[in-house]
Amino acid sequence: MAEPKYTLDKIEAILVKGDMRGVEFQFKLLSLLLIYYELLKSKIIDRTKSFLSDKFSIDDNGEIVTEPSDKYLDLIRGKGEFRACRDYHLRLGAITTDDDLLIDKFSAERNRCAHEVLKILLDDRATEIDFELLFGGVALFNKIDNWWIVKFEMEIDPDFLPEGADREKAEKGAASLQAIILANLIAKLFNLDDLKKSSDT
Repeated sequence: MAEPKYTLDKIEAILVKGDMRGVEFQFKLLSLLLIYYELLKSKIIDRTKSFLSDKFSIDDNGEIVTEPSDKYLDLIRGKGEFRACRDYHLRLGAITTDDDLLIDKFSAERNRCAHEVLKILLDDRATEIDFELLFGGVALFNKIDNWWIVKFEMEIDPDFLPEGADREKAEKGAASLQAIILANLIAKLFNLDDLKKSSDT
C-alpha cells in the first residue's frame, strides 16, 4: 500500500490530543528568531550611524537621536544600508567574514520564517526552524554588543570601570542592558530540557 503523501501529526497533536508542546516550542523559536534578527540589524546600523555622526539631538521623550553625517551618507551611498554597515563592521574588526556569512544565513532563515509562519507551526512537511542557526545569531548579537562596549565605550569613558576593577573580567562580561534583558528572556522561554531535546533531534 502506498505511503500517504501528507501527515497531520502536528494538527492531530493539537486538536485530538490537546498537546501544544510541539507548536509552543516552535512558536518560541520563531518569535525569538524574528526578534533577534531585527535587533541584530538595528545594532549594526545604529552603532555605525552613531559612531560616524557628530550631530545629536534630544527628542520629546528625552531620547538621544543620531542625525546621519556626511560620512555615513557616503558610506551607504550606492549600497543597501544594512550591507554597507556590515562592511564597515568588517573593516573595524567587529565581525569576521564567517560572522558575515552567518548573517546571510540568518537573514534567509528570517525571511523564510516571516513568510511561512503557519506552515512551520502546522505543516508536517515544513522544515523546522534551524535551532543552531538561531542561537548562532543570538551569540553574534552578543558579540557585537560586547565589542562596542569594550572597544568604544570603555576607551572613551575613564570612569566606565570602578577603581580597582579587573578589566579583563569586565571586558568578557560586558553587555548592554538590552542584551542582559534578552538573555533573561531566553532563560524564561527555554528550560534546559527544552534546549537538550532540540539539540538532540
